[in-house]
Amino acid sequence: MKTPWGIALYAKYRAEKPELDMEDWKGLAAVCKATQSTL
Repeated sequence: MKTPWGIALYAKYRAEKPELDMEDWKGLAAVCKATQSTL
């Protein structure tokens, strides 16, 4: 992932699926907590 192609691919993933990126980084509990705090 440290190649220019890998970095670009990850940036695209983060832009298109921010909720999945947060889940990958912090876990499902963080996604649920973030969703509940915006209600």
